[in-house]
Amino acid sequence: MNVKAIVLFLFMISLIGVTGCMDAENKILSHVESTYDEEFEIENVKKGSIIFSEMYGKDKAIVHPKGNDELVFLAGEYRDDEGKYYDSYVLSKWGEELKVSLQNVMKQELPESPFKVVVYAKTGTYDASMIDTPFSEFVEKNKEHIRVMVVAAIHTDGEPDVDRYSDGIYNIYKEVSQLGAERYGVSVGFVDKSEDISDYIRTANVNNIAWSNLDAKLFGYLSIDERVNPENQNPRVDKKLLLTGPDAVVNHYKVLGE
Repeated sequence: MNVKAIVLFLFMISLIGVTGCMDAENKILSHVESTYDEEFEIENVKKGSIIFSEMYGKDKAIVHPKGNDELVFLAGEYRDDEGKYYDSYVLSKWGEELKVSLQNVMKQELPESPFKVVVYAKTGTYDASMIDTPFSEFVEKNKEHIRVMVVAAIHTDGEPDVDRYSDGIYNIYKEVSQLGAERYGVSVGFVDKSEDISDYIRTANVNNIAWSNLDAKLFGYLSIDERVNPENQNPRVDKKLLLTGPDAVVNHYKVLGE
């Protein structure tokens, strides 16, 4: 194969990749816009596997309503159902609804911390017809199938004094525990004040990136969920981790690298 043939071959391969990506974008966009009768924009498309789709999944994208890039969600093609598409727009709407309801307590307890409320729900318990259904109405009938997480970042000047933030984190946890879901929690990353991780927080419900994998100067993090609530404690949880009060929050802190 001469040089011209190799160049032509590589060009054709790259063209197929670009065309495939554009085709996936158009199909996903068509799905969400026809489903919700609304305009959307696609931020990023991840091509799936044609041969091993059942293992690695098919095409999916990060999407948001036109003019509102805070309301990001996932949409894509089902791995085992050709030509059928899914999306998590309803979950993202509920997350933003809860973010508004928690705005005051967050400002009071962690006033400088960007945060996101992430809602997970069991597949089959929600659909597009619920786009205008209040979260409170949905959780009343599905509390055992829902998980609500508050993901927040605390910017510090050097190694953090976690005790300083214990009261605030504890109070936020108590607030989240009252939202009706049986599973809930708070996840906090302690980041150097020079770092801008606003986009990480904005996309916390779709980026699937753990604090430990964050591409930023991170000192440590902590996560507390329903299992450490002493009112309905999990017998497998170490008693020193039970959230009996603000002082117990620091026991959950993990220094990065440890």
